[in-house]
Amino acid sequence: ALNGSSILLAEGEPLHVSHRHLSHLMCLYPLHLINYDTPEHMAIYQRALHDLERLGTGYWVGFSFGMAAQIYAMALNGNGAYRNLYTYAHAFTADNGFNLNGDYKNYGYSIFHYRPFTLEAAYGFCDALHEMLMQDHMGYIHVFPAIPNEWQNREISFTDLRSRGGVLVSAVRCGDSVREIRLKCDTARTVRIRSPFAEKVVTITAGEERYTAEAADRFLTVHVPAAAAVLITAD
Repeated sequence: ALNGSSILLAEGEPLHVSHRHLSHLMCLYPLHLINYDTPEHMAIYQRALHDLERLGTGYWVGFSFGMAAQIYAMALNGNGAYRNLYTYAHAFTADNGFNLNGDYKNYGYSIFHYRPFTLEAAYGFCDALHEMLMQDHMGYIHVFPAIPNEWQNREISFTDLRSRGGVLVSAVRCGDSVREIRLKCDTARTVRIRSPFAEKVVTITAGEERYTAEAADRFLTVHVPAAAAVLITAD
């Protein structure tokens, strides 16, 4: 239920205590019923995150941090996503990478200090990281949408993240500039990309073909031939 810009547990019932389950926010993620795309929708995301921050993480467990990171990533907030993933990895995982759900190292992130093992937290961590590197839930591919300050001066890359429709996406980012995007898929299709390049005109290389394309309203439309890699660069 919505009340203005607040997401409620049910009509007339706001979340008023810290809780390990963030399921009232499923309309934001993973269902994408509300996207971060208009001032009204952005206000809903910001209010939801404000409420989580206000209530604190005292009654959270390991998997709570992964879902929080996913929602921060949807709001294009790389710092918030990174902070939650770092906290999870630092405080809630064993040396072998297993999630232990409780703040068993006593860092003060949660009142729960037990060690129950669950699988879903690690999956949530990986998914949130994926959403920081690439999103495609609004009908276009958006690379590096939620990069934290911690990574700003580094080279960041990913290889063959699968987007909707089966397009495999790879990209390289150096500092605050995207160097290249690569696309490939088994069947020919047309792909819409939110251009991350400072230049309006980019170079597209598809096999032996090389041509330029101009971004329209910050978006590129690129045809990807079947079983052929397409390289997009700003030079």
